[in-house]
Amino acid sequence: MNRRHIGVRWAPIAALVGAAALSAALSTPLSAQDGVLGVPMTRSGSGTSWLPDAAPMHATHTTAGAWTIMTHGVAFLQYDNQSGPRGSDQLGSVNWGMLMASRSVGRGTLALRSMMSLETFTVGKSGYPLLLQSGETYRGIPLVDRQHPHDLFMEVAAQYERPIADNLALSLYVAPVGEPALGPVAFPHRASASNDPFAPISHHWQDATHIAFGTLTAGIFTKTLKLEGSVFNGREPDETRTNFDYSGRLLDSYSGRLTWNPTANWSFSGSFGYLKSPEGLKPDESTHRVVGSAAYARALTTDATLTATAVYGANRHSGEAESSP
Repeated sequence: MNRRHIGVRWAPIAALVGAAALSAALSTPLSAQDGVLGVPMTRSGSGTSWLPDAAPMHATHTTAGAWTIMTHGVAFLQYDNQSGPRGSDQLGSVNWGMLMASRSVGRGTLALRSMMSLETFTVGKSGYPLLLQSGETYRGIPLVDRQHPHDLFMEVAAQYERPIADNLALSLYVAPVGEPALGPVAFPHRASASNDPFAPISHHWQDATHIAFGTLTAGIFTKTLKLEGSVFNGREPDETRTNFDYSGRLLDSYSGRLTWNPTANWSFSGSFGYLKSPEGLKPDESTHRVVGSAAYARALTTDATLTATAVYGANRHSGEAESSP
């Protein structure tokens, strides 16, 4: 298969053509400012997940009164040519942008978060060509060899963290659109995947729940360990990418996750979840999911960081004995 893409990243900007890459920072890297219990802000991944502290994160940030405002995102202009009889080609753009505002409230920190994508307009409702990929639907038919576009609203959430002891804190996450405590850091936020616009082939076995229309998560954490649980809407987003998918759905699914950051370079997580009727075309089928991950980041120079992520996911569907590695 052939891929050609030019990527624009605010903070930093990255331009890629084939395997070559040039980058220039338009803003400074997000500082390792301490949050609750001294946990650095750079540890925050998608939803309530954790990255290695050493993972690079670039963003524009400013203040507005008591609020700290942060924005970051990605926009790739790409020509995608997936060769072979099952392949296709497309000129389009994979993109997302995030806005977060945080401030102190009492003894804790409140963060308001939003994340959006224009992919429904820039790659179309059928998504972009990606051989062997599967997941979700288009015109009532399962997508195969294509990756669906992300919804216009990828996250609308509020998170509050507060210490309850010298080395113990509470976390509460409420998201009309957000990510439950299931799976690793979602692929758009992994440093190891930040310069690749394409979703991993294993995405729908591991972290497809990173857009759930209705999520409540509670957790406790120390400086190195985090234990959390979620109830959420387990149905995958529908084909209308600009709306909120609440009709006929409840917080009918659940998950739990344990994360351990033993050093600044490593983050390990293990999670399990029950997804009630995730596929709209198979309403009587539910899924049990188990996921394990290890993420590594290490600065090589002031401008270069080595990052890697290993993820394993297994799904067992209701009434079936087989799993998907």
